[in-house]
Parts: sequence; C-alpha cells; structure tokens
Amino acid sequence: MRVFDCNQDESEELLDFEIDAQHKWTLPGVRCDVCGATWSTTGVEYPRVDISNEPFAKEYESGWPVTLAELEQRRARIRAHFPARAVLPPGTEFGPLTGRASGRFPDFVWLSPWTLLIKSDAYTQLRARHVLMPDGIATDLRFTEDQRPRLLELEVQPLALLAPASFLPNGEPCASCGRDGRRVDKPIVSRDSIPTDTDIFRPRNFPTYILGTERFKAAVTELNLSGLLFSELDLA
Repeated sequence: MRVFDCNQDESEELLDFEIDAQHKWTLPGVRCDVCGATWSTTGVEYPRVDISNEPFAKEYESGWPVTLAELEQRRARIRAHFPARAVLPPGTEFGPLTGRASGRFPDFVWLSPWTLLIKSDAYTQLRARHVLMPDGIATDLRFTEDQRPRLLELEVQPLALLAPASFLPNGEPCASCGRDGRRVDKPIVSRDSIPTDTDIFRPRNFPTYILGTERFKAAVTELNLSGLLFSELDLA
C-alpha cells in the first residue's frame, strides 16, 4: 500500500477561475474552561448532510463559539443526519456548497487547500477505472458566464490517522475538549488506519490533509486529469 498527499497544481493555466462559496451550516467553535482555548477545526466537511427541514436549522448558520456543554447539545441534536463513522469536531461544516463561480476549471478544483471539487465527467471516468471514490455532492454554484460545468464536491471523510512521529513535541490534546495544538513536522500515515473502502480520505487528527491511494494516483495519471499534484508519504 502506498499513500500520497494530494495538493493543488498551481500551474498558471490551471488557476484561471474564482469561487466564492461556503457550506450552508456549521457546528460552532468551542470555548474550553479546562485548557482555556477558543477554537474550531478546519477541513471536516459533509456536503450531503441536509437539515433544511429541521426547525432548528438556523441555529447552525453561525460558527460563533459556545461552551463545551452547548457544543455537545448541538452535536447530539444533528448526529443522526451524519454517516455512522463521522467525526464532528467544533467547526464541522455541512450542507451544500453555495455561492458564485467563474472562469475555466481544471478537472480537480480547489476551493481551499482542504476543500476539493471535481468535474462530473472526471468523477465518472475515475469510477469507471474502479477507483473507490467518496460521494460526489452537487454544488449550488451560480456561474457568471455561459460556461456552466457540473462541479461536485468530494465528501472526503476523516478516516485515517497520522502516526505520533508526525508531530513536533509541543503538547498533548486537551482531555476535555479534544483540542490538539500539535504541529506536523513530517506527515507519516499509520498503516493500520488506512481505510479499505475508499481511495481518498483525510487523517482524523489533521483533517486539512487530503490523501489518496496508489490506485487513485495511477488512475488520475493515466486519464491525464488536471489540477492535482501528488507526493508520497511514509507509512508507520
């Protein structure tokens, strides 16, 4: 098994686009009375989760920090809407990606370093190559030009783990709120944590990374799909 860090290809010809968009809902940030930190997580996103029919939906339109007890209440109230193995840290974003877009898009489109979109035809080609793709969720983007490509957001779930040796020795996670302020020195993926049912995933303990298997990289390369660069990571 080989695992690769997936990043944006920033070649000038692949950056001729703009997207101003965000997910419809979010879990709030948290204020922890134990460690004293006010924080939220970046990179945990579930675009297929829809709470529009819930009477409390508007309460999730703001990410303003709350107490840990309030966070737990809000998390419990929506938990049934999420996949069984979903992690829901403070700052989890969910719902369709809504906003505006324009320009010429590569096959893989980066809204941010942790949010990955894909053209629907590229998604279909990868699945035809038996790549185990995460769900591709339709975006709610308004295009300002005649060209209207169908862009899907990949629901890349936090499933793997970075090995302890990945982190600089600068503290441990808070036992109360779970905040992990450690910084990554060199990402090393725990071999036993690599999922077998998807070829694209995130580490649970540093979800801004998007990782792909050798099968995913090979298919992207063979199909000459644009927008991605790969760097191989060590396993432990």
